Amino acid sequence: MRKKTGLSAEELLQDVNKKLDQFLRDVNKKLDQLIMIISIQASGERSVTDNARMFKTAGLDNETISEILGTTPATIRTLTSNLRKKKR
Repeated sequence: MRKKTGLSAEELLQDVNKKLDQFLRDVNKKLDQLIMIISIQASGERSVTDNARMFKTAGLDNETISEILGTTPATIRTLTSNLRKKKR
């Protein structure tokens, strides 16, 4: 038997969507934290240039790489520019 909540189907759906949105934001935040931890561990003793190239090859964007390495997206773009040239 279904429990009466006093809410319409639309209100229930809005409530579920609100909870789902919060859950997805929480999961996304945790995934971002895991990416940072793994990235820091992977960078080890390599130079900033080598790390930038490694992360770029792994598919990370310049902004994310710059956050990990403590530099700017412009620096990452410069350090990884030869990767684009090699693909041509």
